[in-house]
Amino acid sequence: MVLTYAQWVAKTAAPKLDHQELEMLNCVRENGARLQTLLAALRQYIYISESGDEQWKAVDCSAAVRTAMSNLEGLISDSGASVIFDSLPTIQSIEILIVQLFQNLISNAVKYRSAEPPRIRISAEARENGWEFSIEDNGVGIEPEYLQYIFGVFKRLHGRQYSGTGIGLAICKSAVDRLGGSIWVESRPGHGSVFRFAIPENSAK
Repeated sequence: MVLTYAQWVAKTAAPKLDHQELEMLNCVRENGARLQTLLAALRQYIYISESGDEQWKAVDCSAAVRTAMSNLEGLISDSGASVIFDSLPTIQSIEILIVQLFQNLISNAVKYRSAEPPRIRISAEARENGWEFSIEDNGVGIEPEYLQYIFGVFKRLHGRQYSGTGIGLAICKSAVDRLGGSIWVESRPGHGSVFRFAIPENSAK
């Protein structure tokens, strides 16, 4: 409603407003849009964290990556990013959680890019009790002291320098927790990051 009224005022009254008033109106619109994005992310976080109705089934992880990339088509295209992935396994899991994992990690890699176009490589390796997935990028990297911090809700390292809600990686952690796995990151500033998550073979309940 705030956004709707702000847009209506901008359309009908903008010619009558001075420069300062136009800046104030623009501030209302920008912050309203930011809150709308934040609320959508919070709904997603709550759903991923608490919903337990989804069915476990065979999930083609290559198809899940393609779905995630389709959802991020505009972001990937605008950034000039390249996303390469090997032939990924089919696992017993919850499809929406796997898609959200890949989608948030790809989005994160594009968002925190370096001066070079983002290059993202996704791979998987069989482990003794399941699979370990890796999402490697050539982005800005992360200071060692923040490698665990970033998985918390509203935990962001760069303020408004980069757009975002601070919930994306928290959603990833919640998704992996529900699948009985773990997630971590290996990174150095200026040398990109490798996000890894492990999912046990017998995690379905």
